[in-house]
Amino acid sequence: MNRRLRLAIALTVAASMPVLAPAKVRQAGALSCTVTVKLHPGVVDDAVDCLEQRLIELGYTDVVGHDSSYDSASVAAVRAFQSNRGLYDDGIVTSITASSLGLRGAHAPAGSARVTVIGDSAPAALRWYDEASNTTVRYDVMAVKYDLLWSLESCRRLVAPSCTGRTDPGTGQKWQPVSVLPLMQTTLRGRLGEALVIMAGYDDISITSAIEQIMAEAKGQGVAKVFWLNYRASNSYAYGRYYTAHNAALEAAKVRHPNLVVLDWNGYSQSQPASTQAQWFTSDQIHITAIGAIALAEYIKAAVDAAQVDLCATSRALAGVPDSTVGVPAAPPAADTGFVAMQPVRVLDTRVAGLGGGKGKMRAGSTIRIDLAGVLPADTSQAVLNVTAVDPCSTGYLTVFACGTRPNTSNVNFEAGRTTAALAMSLLTTNSVCIFSFSKVDL
Repeated sequence: MNRRLRLAIALTVAASMPVLAPAKVRQAGALSCTVTVKLHPGVVDDAVDCLEQRLIELGYTDVVGHDSSYDSASVAAVRAFQSNRGLYDDGIVTSITASSLGLRGAHAPAGSARVTVIGDSAPAALRWYDEASNTTVRYDVMAVKYDLLWSLESCRRLVAPSCTGRTDPGTGQKWQPVSVLPLMQTTLRGRLGEALVIMAGYDDISITSAIEQIMAEAKGQGVAKVFWLNYRASNSYAYGRYYTAHNAALEAAKVRHPNLVVLDWNGYSQSQPASTQAQWFTSDQIHITAIGAIALAEYIKAAVDAAQVDLCATSRALAGVPDSTVGVPAAPPAADTGFVAMQPVRVLDTRVAGLGGGKGKMRAGSTIRIDLAGVLPADTSQAVLNVTAVDPCSTGYLTVFACGTRPNTSNVNFEAGRTTAALAMSLLTTNSVCIFSFSKVDL
């Protein structure tokens, strides 16, 4: 019987890479107690007992037992937690610290995508007004859907050492925040999650080099999407004359970094009626008011929602089975005697139920088997496939091979956020072909 090589398949594929994150905070429905009061070191309050229970659950071993006294061991544990979340580590349990601990406010479902927001004083009102009024109104805008990490403080620069910002109302001390890149490389390393939002650099003279360094660090940590808010034009702020160049640098960077999403905060906010802008911004037209903070939180959430970063969360159902087998592929037939063309047929789309899909993105380091029975004649020995990695969560590659021993090669190499297609010719195993993905992606 003649073996026939058939042009067989139009295949669309995707995969995703795991993202490191710390233990999730307590989720909705799991609260056994709450902390709704601000706790200062040395205070005695029944809420401290709840706080200390939570610290023990999170593995802060310095806390032994729990009572109503907010003592030095518990303060040290809270400070360590605050540092791990990028918060000002003063040991004071504010509304935001309590919410981050899972002890009050809205909580996203278990396994939700982690979204880290790093900012300077321009967006810091997102945190400040909640803390000042002991609420979580602005934090909850995103926290109801995402595992939210906020690190917002005045005078934060991107790479260069930050300036000294405002006086902390809790301690009365001046606070010099860690700049964005060092923060990513130290206390927030491995905690950034699926998405990173940056709204900082308002006190930087130039950001071109900083963009490249921050994007490289995000890529190295497997961040699927980086959302960078551009800079609102203002002649009333000392650094305002640099913002046109800042915005141009961001636009240019989009070409080099497919997972960089530049959010037009400047255009969006400037397009609002004058009365709305007066409600949103202080006199320098950069810093936001309590009302503006809610508008900003909603603007960021809408952008993150639209990008569907939740599809890169590790809890989502994933296609493919774990595969660590690498070796020498089976030998091809001694001679191919025929090639038969046919109309392309899409046989897999992990995004669509009924096409071998509907299970979500491929998990990182997994293989999916595609049965071509009914698509190709039983005697087909090889097939030509169009393979597409759709919206990868991180940089990676796909290997197309005859099911069995996987060769240590790649057929499609892709970057985070960039859909990439390639043509592949593969041997078949009993009318089946296998595809391995190094990273999390739709196929």
